[in-house]
Amino acid sequence: LGSFRRPFEMGDKSNKTQTKKNEEKLWFLLQILLVAFGVFAASYLFLVKLGTWETVGAGLNVLVLGLGYYFLRASADNKVDLTLQGSVCEYVEDLMYVAAFVLIGAMYTNWIYLVWLGVMGFAGVKLWQHVIAPWIFSDPSGGVTVPAGKEPKGRGSTRERLAARVAQRGSAE
Repeated sequence: LGSFRRPFEMGDKSNKTQTKKNEEKLWFLLQILLVAFGVFAASYLFLVKLGTWETVGAGLNVLVLGLGYYFLRASADNKVDLTLQGSVCEYVEDLMYVAAFVLIGAMYTNWIYLVWLGVMGFAGVKLWQHVIAPWIFSDPSGGVTVPAGKEPKGRGSTRERLAARVAQRGSAE
């Protein structure tokens, strides 16, 4: 089963350095996760009583931290580059930082949970830019255009053919 899970593990030097970078990043994120949870647990164990909403908020933050770490660990096991800029792994890592910040900040005020509204707003903007807007405003012809001078011979350009069709429809009426 090991040969199926790690098909690119051939002893390549760049693969070993990538694996080492991934392990270092995961170790750093695990330390952040443990410190955030430790500070939170110690402060609420000795200083503050947890109410219902504080428990729910803390549980959601711990869930984000745990699932983010699990996702990044699974990605690293499948030889994904965790240090790649602009990748999903980078967004998950940022979510883990926000969750740790909110978890520790919740010791001081419950207003810190409003930080998640900014995260949801950012996710909404990215969803609009990369999924919804291209889907709604895409070219109905499939976006396939022929560069100028590359049209098939004897047919004319795409614009000329479309103009001829419109002219035929107009004259038929």
